[in-house]
Amino acid sequence: VFKNDQNLSEYRWNALETKWVNAYGVIAVALDRSSFSQDAKSYAQVGDLDPFSKGNIRGLRLGAVGTINFERPWTWVIAGASRAWDQGFDTTTDETFTIYDLAMTFPAWGEYGRFHIGKMKEPISSGRTNGLTFQQAMERPMHLDAFLPARNTGVALSDMILNEKMTWHVGVFNNC
Repeated sequence: VFKNDQNLSEYRWNALETKWVNAYGVIAVALDRSSFSQDAKSYAQVGDLDPFSKGNIRGLRLGAVGTINFERPWTWVIAGASRAWDQGFDTTTDETFTIYDLAMTFPAWGEYGRFHIGKMKEPISSGRTNGLTFQQAMERPMHLDAFLPARNTGVALSDMILNEKMTWHVGVFNNC
């Protein structure tokens, strides 16, 4: 659907663009599919795996991102997901919808200095802050999900240094 350069200017069906506010709708559906093919040796060793060949919906995410068009624009994001499907083992909540991101970012200094406030990804590692579609490996490393929070409420600062070759991002977050 999108061009190789990811220039979305020709695809404005999900956009609201005004003098004061720009908004873009976002939707993502995560699907899982398991399929097994067996020969006689595999069938003899582990039995019939056909009951494990299945597909399911892992999640449905909806949201919007945009700008408030001041002289130096502020950016905002609101995103949530349905949790009505499989939530893993030992789940203690029966939420069917959760807010993942609810944050505002505005210029602090210079061209790239930014102040962030709200519920957002904590700046812990690129494996945690990158979206899954931008991961360098097929999946996120297990220890990141096991030991690090995905998102929390807090404030953060970020900027670019070394002639825009490096970024830094620091923040203080609450566990909520």
